Amino acid sequence: MSSSAIESTGRTAMSRHGWVIFALSVTAFAIGTTEFTAMTVVPAVAEELRISVPQAGQAVSVYALGVVIGGPLLTALAASYSRKKTALLLLALFALGNASTVIVHSYSTLLISRFVAALPHAALLGIAALIAAEVVEPEQLSRAIGLVMLGLSVATVVGVPVAQWIGQEFGWRWSFGVVALVSGLALLLTWIFVPNQAPTEASSWRKELQTLKNSQVLLNLLVGALGYGGLFAVYTYLGPTLLHVTHASVATVPVELAIVGVGMTTGTLVLPLVASKALSKTIGWLLGCETVLFALFPLADTHLWSLSVLLFLLGNLGALAALLQTRLIEIADESKSVASALNHCAFNIANALGPFLAGLAITAGFGWGSSGIVGAGLCLAALLTLGVAVRKQTSITSN
Repeated sequence: MSSSAIESTGRTAMSRHGWVIFALSVTAFAIGTTEFTAMTVVPAVAEELRISVPQAGQAVSVYALGVVIGGPLLTALAASYSRKKTALLLLALFALGNASTVIVHSYSTLLISRFVAALPHAALLGIAALIAAEVVEPEQLSRAIGLVMLGLSVATVVGVPVAQWIGQEFGWRWSFGVVALVSGLALLLTWIFVPNQAPTEASSWRKELQTLKNSQVLLNLLVGALGYGGLFAVYTYLGPTLLHVTHASVATVPVELAIVGVGMTTGTLVLPLVASKALSKTIGWLLGCETVLFALFPLADTHLWSLSVLLFLLGNLGALAALLQTRLIEIADESKSVASALNHCAFNIANALGPFLAGLAITAGFGWGSSGIVGAGLCLAALLTLGVAVRKQTSITSN
């Protein structure tokens, strides 16, 4: 078959399953919106519930904890269900958790609602990737997963600003109300367009948890936690850096955050296309280039134009979620569901690891720009971990 015929066949396959991918991407959009919006409404939550800002911030930490606990637990428990049924149940729980945040009346109910909303987060994204993998041809795998994960990136550019605006106009609670509505839309689209597929033969929670014994899976998860940790190290402290180092106006902060989101969207669109031919090499080149870019951060943060360019390029690291998800599906043998969910647990660990290490550097007196150096160190560690994983995989294959 000629290359043009193969390309035409690929386009037809993607078109035929376009609504399935769209439904899954809307799910990712809802998840990305609630996760990032929660970070922006902390002061408003503290004021209304009459708690301190650090206490309100604990809701973000509780959400991350829920993601890490719920990912492998719910995925393993749902091993005997079809993936469509699992997705529908998880979406219902996710919508319920966000809807309950709208009516919280105390600090304790806030934490409970955010924990409930977080439980299906990783499992949902993992199942979404597996459904996408099932409806396309193998050569379209990285592209399909990239399109699903695109919802996370678009959330940072569109979902979060819209949710913020609604929160400012009608109160912070309705920021989560919007997420609940979008989750309901994702549930409807999933019910209509995602095909019914029987669970993998002999699936069980015990079998799914066997993935924790796979060293390739564990190394892949470590790459994600370290690499994405670098991005969160800079992203978390970008606001203070802009105000105190770049001396930009307060109005500039959301613009620069959006530039990171545009970079994430671009990377998630483009890099999975390249990765379809050389997945591990693409991940390696991405981590290598981003290590250099992070190291340049302290040199670029004094000028807004240079910082803006750098932030766009750093945002491309967002493609790591789709690339590592694709690699996990290839290396996880039969226990793909839990492995896919754990991928997003790793990114939530990154959400804690990166800011924590960058915070230590800043507190030690190295300045706001040191977040970039921390990011470079984490990205380099991710690259070295990937090298170990690829070398072990090559050794196993050759034997």
